[in-house]
Amino acid sequence: MRVWVTGAGAVVLLLHGIPTAHGLWHFVLPLLAEEFMCVTVDLPGSGVSSPARDGAGDPASHAEELDDLRRELGVTSWSPVGHDAGAVVALHYASRYPKNVDKLVLCSAPVLADFKVPRFFSLLRTRWLGEVLAPVASPLLWKIGMQASIRRRDPTIDQLVQSFARPFTGRGGSRRLLQLLRWGDPATVMGEAQRLLSTIDVPTLVLHGTGDRAIPVDFARRAAALVPDGRARTLPGGHFLPLEEPDRFTDEVHSFLHG
Repeated sequence: MRVWVTGAGAVVLLLHGIPTAHGLWHFVLPLLAEEFMCVTVDLPGSGVSSPARDGAGDPASHAEELDDLRRELGVTSWSPVGHDAGAVVALHYASRYPKNVDKLVLCSAPVLADFKVPRFFSLLRTRWLGEVLAPVASPLLWKIGMQASIRRRDPTIDQLVQSFARPFTGRGGSRRLLQLLRWGDPATVMGEAQRLLSTIDVPTLVLHGTGDRAIPVDFARRAAALVPDGRARTLPGGHFLPLEEPDRFTDEVHSFLHG
């Protein structure tokens, strides 16, 4: 798992979702690093990190690797901030290692049992069919799916999307994408995530874009209601708030961590 450390102060762990990478935090990082030590990673199989050695991509195994990283960095405790699937990993981490968590932020989080995997991903997850579709569908995922869903036009965003796509292009790229997308049965994974919400005993902020077309906006309110000390906030924007609304996103996280 590749890691980058920026800034100084209380520690924030930034966890991207699928199929992005640490570049998701490109605009947020310099703002948070003014007051926090920010740890960003490429989760296994994403960005420049190698796929998980045993083929496992489940959030519980990622949580274990992250706590190994915490010890390597000499960090006593930190505040995980997770986006999309990264929020599921952050949730598992906070439940498994509560003494090492100060606060928790879940953004655009598919952490309820009734989450429906987008049809595009469902087709790719299907055995044999996915192998046939992936070489053609993978380019469409970036050029049409992701770029069209990000509500901000910026040359830097185009470059970031290209960097997200790079590990999944060329020889072996389709296979790597399929391995990443096939991390467990969604109903089981999200059912477990919903169960974990009630076990979180640290202050938790759930952020969601009012225009998110991937995950229903009411997931934020419902998820926050299940956390003993949870609160929900919505921001104008779509699914990729750290890219679309970095200033507002950072303001909310900054206020919450200092509150």
